[in-house]
Amino acid sequence: MDCTIFERKHIPQAIGPICMARARESEALAHGNPFTHGLPDTPVPALEPYVENGLGVAAVEGDRLVGFLCPMTPWRNHDTLRTHIPLYAHAASPDRAEPGQLYAAMYARAAEKMFAYGICAHSITFFTHDTAGVDAFFDMGFGKCCTDRIRSRDAPFPAIQTPPEVTYAPVPPEEIASIRPLRRALHRHMAKSPCFLPDSDAAYATWLAHVEQSGRRTYAAYADGTAVAYMDVDTCGNSYLSASPDMQNIVGAYCLPTYRGMGITAALTAYVAKTMWCAGYRYLGVEHESANLTARYFWRKHFAAYTYSLLRRL
Repeated sequence: MDCTIFERKHIPQAIGPICMARARESEALAHGNPFTHGLPDTPVPALEPYVENGLGVAAVEGDRLVGFLCPMTPWRNHDTLRTHIPLYAHAASPDRAEPGQLYAAMYARAAEKMFAYGICAHSITFFTHDTAGVDAFFDMGFGKCCTDRIRSRDAPFPAIQTPPEVTYAPVPPEEIASIRPLRRALHRHMAKSPCFLPDSDAAYATWLAHVEQSGRRTYAAYADGTAVAYMDVDTCGNSYLSASPDMQNIVGAYCLPTYRGMGITAALTAYVAKTMWCAGYRYLGVEHESANLTARYFWRKHFAAYTYSLLRRL
């Protein structure tokens, strides 16, 4: 086996293993999972950009592609040059006896090129049931940073009791500024231990302006007329599967600490889900930081994990 540069000629052979990986994850979720019976059948995005940046690696045996691993064109995150290997930009042939060893060999070759380029933050997304790939990257110094989760309309929410003064409703565009205190509280929460994701006031202001003008739909829980929790919903989340026309995605959520433990966030989630089901969508997704303990504890009670994202900093 040789690890060489990923070229345009490899793309036709690469599509099959990607689709097979999605099918395996969907089948695994369909058996006994209480939150979903599968995954959306979203088309695989184009791989041509991964040919153009020259960072991709193809594992070949003769003319046969047995694996590939393709980082995105890097971008600067604060003072660090970073890249990501999306869910659809890597695969190992399912007939390999040791797919973990194949992944290790491909990453070793790709990391050599990335380091020469000055890229010192590497991340990759795997399906949750791709344990050989996940374990291989854990062994190479990666840690889990994010989880994508999903719930389908086949799994309706049970009735949730909350305080009678709490109501749930969409936030009209002209009232979107009323959610700013909750967004600021979420920003401060993410900066604290154990998340450690601080941002400057200028960066926060830029993010806030983007969010308020992005067209996201926002829903809130109100206590005596004041928003005490909110959720943003958008058409696309973190994984390529989240872009399915059958799926919507929770892309931001927060509840004031004094209103936690009352079922309010669960009821707001159920309200958002019912709104999506009534609009004709089949799936609702969410992505959260692994180190966000509050989010991790909550979302795992209501959604099935289907991807893990791993990160290594050099």
